[in-house]
Amino acid sequence: MVWGSCAKTLAAPAETNYWVESWAMKDGLPHNAVRWVAQTPDKLLWVGTALGVARFDGAHFKVFGPTSAMALADVRTKSLCADPDGALWVLDESGFIARHERGQFFSPPAAQGLSKAAHGLYSDGAKLFVLSDVEGRVFRLEDNRFVEWLNTSNAATGPFMGINVDLDGTVWVRHGTTLSWWDGERWQRVIAPDGSTNFVALKTGPCRAGGMWVSSSNGLRRLRRGVWDATFLAYEDLVPSVQAVIEDRGGNIWVTHGGGQLLRFDPSGRLTQLLWHQTSADNGVKHIFEDADGNLWLAMDTGLTRLRAKSKATSPGSPDVTAPNVVLDEVLADGHELRVTGSATGNEAYVLPAGLRAVEFRFTGVSFDAPLRLQFRHRLDGFDNDWRTGARRVAVYSNLPPGRLCLRLAASYEGGAWDGREISVDVMVPPQLWETLWFRTGAAVIGLGAVSLVWQRREILRRRAQAQQDQFCRRLMESQESERKRIASELHDSLGQNLLLIKNRAVMGLKENASSERMREQLQEISQASTDSVEEIRSIARALRPYQLDRLGLTKTLEDVAASVTTAGGLHIKAAVDNVDGLFAPEAEIGLYRIVQEGLSNVLKHAQAKSVRLVVQRSEESVRMELTDDGRGFHSAQKDGFGLNGLRERVRLLGGVVVVMSAPGQGTQLQVSIPLPSGRVPDVNSAT
Repeated sequence: MVWGSCAKTLAAPAETNYWVESWAMKDGLPHNAVRWVAQTPDKLLWVGTALGVARFDGAHFKVFGPTSAMALADVRTKSLCADPDGALWVLDESGFIARHERGQFFSPPAAQGLSKAAHGLYSDGAKLFVLSDVEGRVFRLEDNRFVEWLNTSNAATGPFMGINVDLDGTVWVRHGTTLSWWDGERWQRVIAPDGSTNFVALKTGPCRAGGMWVSSSNGLRRLRRGVWDATFLAYEDLVPSVQAVIEDRGGNIWVTHGGGQLLRFDPSGRLTQLLWHQTSADNGVKHIFEDADGNLWLAMDTGLTRLRAKSKATSPGSPDVTAPNVVLDEVLADGHELRVTGSATGNEAYVLPAGLRAVEFRFTGVSFDAPLRLQFRHRLDGFDNDWRTGARRVAVYSNLPPGRLCLRLAASYEGGAWDGREISVDVMVPPQLWETLWFRTGAAVIGLGAVSLVWQRREILRRRAQAQQDQFCRRLMESQESERKRIASELHDSLGQNLLLIKNRAVMGLKENASSERMREQLQEISQASTDSVEEIRSIARALRPYQLDRLGLTKTLEDVAASVTTAGGLHIKAAVDNVDGLFAPEAEIGLYRIVQEGLSNVLKHAQAKSVRLVVQRSEESVRMELTDDGRGFHSAQKDGFGLNGLRERVRLLGGVVVVMSAPGQGTQLQVSIPLPSGRVPDVNSAT
């Protein structure tokens, strides 16, 4: 790519009403011999030279170098033409065809098979785009491929010289000095008004009113559908070789021929000759092109020249009233040019390579009036909320977030208003691996799985520790109960028996009429003390190990413990105990007995109650114990006191639930629910 500089203004002939500006190799053109000029819908000018193709935005020439399809820097341009879709086609003198689209030249599939055989490219500017080959066949572009349409071999004899297409879509063909046109069914030979079919200096140019301007060595005449206009535009001198004929939008007809002369017929038919190159015929104007703004561009052997009507501006460098077009030139990532690609939604975008988060946009504005007074603004929606304004023709963004971003570009002149004419470009920034939805989802699943595994592991360890603690507590309580049973047995069987023996002997001594009153009193005291000791030992033994559980069962034992507390504490205890015998294993029966025992003990020690109600009920699923007193009660903060911790631990080991309800002065209610072991289905109708 070669970038040139802005052109210098040349003096125009005094008799013209045009400003004249010229550019050459020193300004950036790849070669001074300009052969063809064309313009695409974005208003960019394309210049074909004898050695390369350049794009011109009014300030710089961008020269296209070698590509994978063809070396455009070496192409010897024969013609350029934009198709109805706005794509530029290039034809070189060898017959090779290239197409420019999205910043790249390539050999289009539509032209496969025509390579090295193409002769000319033509368009009616609206719908028709045709190509002729060296044999005179005409191909029409349909559905992105060239289809053979017409064969000019039977139009006339003589060498095939080329075709042209007027604004009506009519095809005209030249064979030597003869001219024919296609009427839709057959070729019609053109006959001059004087009856001749030979035209010297024959060239054609589309007429804006329809038909063609046909040149000869002495002038021009318009022909439409076989009918000649009466008006004949005559030259002052005979012209042996016409190079080009065009009609501009102002109705002026321009004719160029050798010797560097440019002839202009105004709408009234008045002829003006423009001559500022006193050179040979080989250095004349080869091609004339009118752009979208009405400027005339001359393809000359000495470079590129523009004629701009003085009525449009007071001097060169004055901007047009309309805002200039802005054109995206390149999109780069890490120094490499990106290509636009389609997406699943049908929207096209530039996709950054994975891992890259920086992008560079290069753009330009199209202005052939005041290119150095352009300013630009750009904003990257989805990343930047503010417009950036300046004369630079590049925008660089880094640290881009993943997702679809939209670059908005606009151009204006210095001090001019932004009239809303802007372009937008979509850019896709692929997420990093860890930013993708599937990765985050997978990571979340793995994380949740890890947390779940950790939680399950901790739960297993907690349950194992709890099981070990429960097992330890059970063994401890079993050991305590076993020790209590041993002590109770020894007290009852050993010490109790000895005390009973002492008592019996004292009673026997009393029966044998002791010799003195003093002895009888002592024996009576010994007997009474022994009786009291035996009862106390039996009471202690019952507290350590209620023998009633083994002899009478759990139900009777619970009733007896309530009765014993009534006798010992002076409380009025109302007990209602269902038949719960055989519902629990022996160690569980002892646990239930201890729960009732500790509950009554707490009432006796702390409640200062006058009456107590004990209810033991059974259902199909559990045994429920409820102990209610009318004592002093306590605050909820004290519920862990008064000996309740040991009671709660026993209930927990049995798999039950404890509920304590109390308030100062309102008494206390203790509720315990213990589930029945699986496989034990009680008879709920039986009760003591």
